[in-house]
Amino acid sequence: MKKKIILILAACSILPLALTSCGGTSSTSSSLASTSSETTVSVPSSATTPVTSISSVDEVIHVESVKINNQEVSLKVGETLTLNVEVLPENADDKTLTYSSSNNEIAEVSDKGIVTAKKIGEVTINVKSVDGGKSDEIKLTIENPDQEKSNYYFEGEDAVLTSGSMGNISFNNSDANARNGTSLGNVNLNNGATITYSVKSKTASKASMYVSLAFGTKTNDNIFTLKVNDKDIDITSHFEASKDANWANYEEYFLADIDLIVGTNTITLTVTGTTGNYDYMKLVTDAEIEMQNTVSELNISTSCEILKVGETATLSKTVIPSSLSSTEVVYTSDSSIVQIEGNVVTAKEEGVALITGTVQDEGKVTSQIKIFVSNATPTKYEAEEALLTNCNIESAAPDFVGGFQNPGAKVTFNINSSSERTTFMRVYTAVVLAGNTDINSYYDIFVNSSELDLSNGTFSTTGNPGWNTHTGFYTIEVDLKEGNNEIVLAAASVDTKTNLDGIALY
Repeated sequence: MKKKIILILAACSILPLALTSCGGTSSTSSSLASTSSETTVSVPSSATTPVTSISSVDEVIHVESVKINNQEVSLKVGETLTLNVEVLPENADDKTLTYSSSNNEIAEVSDKGIVTAKKIGEVTINVKSVDGGKSDEIKLTIENPDQEKSNYYFEGEDAVLTSGSMGNISFNNSDANARNGTSLGNVNLNNGATITYSVKSKTASKASMYVSLAFGTKTNDNIFTLKVNDKDIDITSHFEASKDANWANYEEYFLADIDLIVGTNTITLTVTGTTGNYDYMKLVTDAEIEMQNTVSELNISTSCEILKVGETATLSKTVIPSSLSSTEVVYTSDSSIVQIEGNVVTAKEEGVALITGTVQDEGKVTSQIKIFVSNATPTKYEAEEALLTNCNIESAAPDFVGGFQNPGAKVTFNINSSSERTTFMRVYTAVVLAGNTDINSYYDIFVNSSELDLSNGTFSTTGNPGWNTHTGFYTIEVDLKEGNNEIVLAAASVDTKTNLDGIALY
């Protein structure tokens, strides 16, 4: 469509003029037949009269904008989408468009604007006007064709667990109300504790994530933060039980829709509030997924870390995730102080032997402890007889000192030694939270004002956890000077959960 512009042009033209001589008559002819003589008149060149001429010029109407009006954000593999493209102004002369795809392997687009989804992934489709180069684009996610979605369950013991403010998350294998009879405890109020799964997926896919929890209260807010492949995911902040509030009433709660990548996906829940007991995670997806069955952590311990020559001790293991607890561990020693057969250690001579446990798995995960061999008779020093600072003797258990939740709490032992020597020190302490064998969560230990590196010792436990039983045994080498030696056990933090029975020196 073109606009026609009408132009009025003025042109100068010399026309014959009617002239009259003196006394003569008017005539339009240059010759007068009625007369016998001719009269010639010259017309000045300046004598003109306007003449009108009509002409037309075409004006092009250009494209001003191009817009894709489709609302779709995703297509399934094999589906097509016809782009609805609006070109303005409507009366533009040339509305020819060109189309292009950012990745023709994922989706291609025809010269008619028909998009065909070919492969899972993300793609950008662009449209551009030939006239003026105006453009727009649409981003599409190409997904798997509709398939039946499956429920995949991942138990608490399948996860890698780290401790929080209340220590380790415990594992309960006799919870009758939980799926498969297994659950995690010590999750409630255990701020900072983490539950991490490694999930393998054969395809990229979306999954709906649920967790099964039992609450001690009817409503709970902000109980977890969630990361999937190092990306923060927003999750529901409010959880309300439909059943009565009860630590044994498990219900599924929706957390979020997450994106799974091809290969290993890392899913981490971090405790931020009251969560109660934890049963399992469930993923609902059309992808084929499975738990990554690789040992991520190994801890070895012994039934007795101090032996006399000829005595034996049994080595045991804790494998994370615990679902792989049947994984074989090989034990070795760096010295002739002990002899190892299978998981049994026999003391051969006095000294300190380093024991290494190794999982014969990809990555060869290892753990180490020390066995102390001594024929000396230990001398025990009771905590209630030592100097107490900001802590107290337990009224219900006068053989124990508690109150380590107090700022600056510490117990000071003054030990006399007849000579300068290296010996073994054993700490008898209560283990309140099952499985918490991290001495650094209980005490900082100083000998003659020098702080010990507690990673050089060994912590073992026995019996049921409790406040007033010495179920924790930590052993480490110490250097004593001749005369008085000051040994201080200070609370590691105001959250220290333990009571102290005493120490022994060999």
